[in-house]
Amino acid sequence: MNKLIALAVFLILVGLPGMVHAQTVTSTSVTTKVGNPTGPGPGTAPPGQGPSGFKYYCQGNKDWVNYDNIGQEGCGPTAFAIAVSNFGVIMDPKQVDDALVANGFRSGGGVTNAKAALFSDWFSKLGLAPSDVDLVSGNALDVQTAKKFLDQGYLILAAANRYHCGAGCGLPNDVWFNHVFVINSVDTSTNTFTVLDPSNCYYSGNAQYQGNVQASTGQTHPAAGEIDWFYAYAYKKK
Repeated sequence: MNKLIALAVFLILVGLPGMVHAQTVTSTSVTTKVGNPTGPGPGTAPPGQGPSGFKYYCQGNKDWVNYDNIGQEGCGPTAFAIAVSNFGVIMDPKQVDDALVANGFRSGGGVTNAKAALFSDWFSKLGLAPSDVDLVSGNALDVQTAKKFLDQGYLILAAANRYHCGAGCGLPNDVWFNHVFVINSVDTSTNTFTVLDPSNCYYSGNAQYQGNVQASTGQTHPAAGEIDWFYAYAYKKK
């Protein structure tokens, strides 16, 4: 009986296999603590292949799902791993998490101040620079302006107060949560965008990509009416 109780507690804390949870984010700024950025090194897990050839990481990957609570609250470190790796700075979610913690953007396996990290010396030292234009206006993504940035080689890091990730998360369809994600394309004719979503993924039984495979559904979202936005900023290599 004690073993059954212990198993039940473990499943509640860690989550059932195949289930990934998103992470709360904050839209407020904090003072940047400058430190040496964590760079790629021996043992770095290679990213998987996302839509249209984009590099991709899944926060539920067994290599880090239980590291500093990334599986439960790690969309921030995982989204940043996607963000930087697509510009040649190959860092997996564990490495990014270490850097975010060292610089004061994440603590105790909890929330990530993604906006502060994006505009920090840490991000700049990786050779990347964000635009100062917030692409969210009137609680909608400005897809026209977003397209102009994407056409110039930018990607977009975004955060939402209310987000629905889709079938690959292993969550019920009525579950909404705070989230950090990367936008890789928009469609101005339909007013929609597609995402590299750190929690909408399949991560079991695929050794080729270390389990980092984005789900085939739930990638496209309307720019307005579904997501309660915090912000969206384009960024690219300097």
